[in-house]
Amino acid sequence: SLQVKDFDKALMSTETDYKFYLNDINTYNELRVYVMALVKAVILFLEDEKKKRSLRRIELAKQYINDNYMHLITLNDVAEHVELNASYLSNRFKTESGTNFSEYLLDVRMNKAMELLKDPKIKIYEIGNMVGYDDAVSFGRAFKKKIGMSPKEYRNLVY
Repeated sequence: SLQVKDFDKALMSTETDYKFYLNDINTYNELRVYVMALVKAVILFLEDEKKKRSLRRIELAKQYINDNYMHLITLNDVAEHVELNASYLSNRFKTESGTNFSEYLLDVRMNKAMELLKDPKIKIYEIGNMVGYDDAVSFGRAFKKKIGMSPKEYRNLVY
């Protein structure tokens, strides 16, 4: 979370020069307008910083998935890795990437499986294990649902 120490950074990042002298403000209304502009600039800065941090966390989550797709990983595992609440990560992931966690994980696994299926030396059930499935049936079902053909049909098409 952003701290009060970030306040100076927020002030320095805004385009308007907020250094002023008391004798330049003559009325309560001028002071109110000045303070409101100052507060608005700080709020906009803090919102922008929060969005940047959120994007960095989503990128870290994607990297974790890309590095660990071959294991049984859950949303909770990824959330713990990026130090976010799982529900919050799920919402941010969908918002920032346009796809949910499960679909992203499935895409990563299927893309890797399609790449591995090009090598006829690797057995299909081994490929399933290599991309995070415990058994060939689950892998075959997921592959067919996502790609539209069985792993064997795909292999015959690309080999």
